Amino acid sequence: MWSPTRALSSGRGGRALCQEPALFPDLRSHLAQTHGQTLKFISWSPIPLAWIDPFADAGADIILFCFDAAKDPAAVLNAIKSREKKAGVSLLIEEPLDLIEPYWTDLDV
Repeated sequence: MWSPTRALSSGRGGRALCQEPALFPDLRSHLAQTHGQTLKFISWSPIPLAWIDPFADAGADIILFCFDAAKDPAAVLNAIKSREKKAGVSLLIEEPLDLIEPYWTDLDV
């Protein structure tokens, strides 16, 4: 039987969730019952803007995305904020911190 907790902890969560977006609400419900904590979704998608609504609809409190995957980081941040969610980005190790300088006021985590 597929377990959201097991899938996430085994590193298979991203792939499994991307293939089965209908599982997001079930995942949120399961985690809220068992952990009762803030739920964070991280998009490793090459199209992060496409995942804002599914993550928000699933009950995500925080949505993070890979900065290098966003053609328009401001649009992704605006989409996250329009859903009243907290936003964050990840950088590749070789990317300078200066890349996110224009976005500091929009980042929560």
